[in-house]
Amino acid sequence: MDQNRKSVGGTRSVTRLYAVQMLYCTGASNRSLDQLLSSAIISPKVFIDEESVLTKVDCSFLKKLLTTYETNSAQIAQTISKYLPESWQLDRLDPVMYAILGLGTTEILYFQKIAHTIILNEYIELAKAFFDKPEASFVNGILSAISTNSNQQQNN
Repeated sequence: MDQNRKSVGGTRSVTRLYAVQMLYCTGASNRSLDQLLSSAIISPKVFIDEESVLTKVDCSFLKKLLTTYETNSAQIAQTISKYLPESWQLDRLDPVMYAILGLGTTEILYFQKIAHTIILNEYIELAKAFFDKPEASFVNGILSAISTNSNQQQNN
């Protein structure tokens, strides 16, 4: 995580960061999301940088976010693929980038009570924490398009 971006928002922001870290870990280890989630709820450790670890997360939101993602992962992947540039495929995405896009898409599609502007801001900030400006703009473009399409479908 970028050393210049140590400021951390509220409990939900920290929980989203933790969810990204956990989703990344499922790809980097041979542990399932269920295994990671059970230990995460008992003893959460959100790594901000090499020196900072937070332990206050919204465990019910974390569980709902990750289980919703896991249950709908095929639809989420299909949705993200739909908005990638033509020459890109999902497997080309950095695993952290995919975790950010996947969880952002999960909230847009399945968490109707959370305003899309909040979701977009949260995941753009996460992208800025892990990546440079072009990648944050990429996250903004993909999630904004998914949000706009989602809003249009809800209005029809």
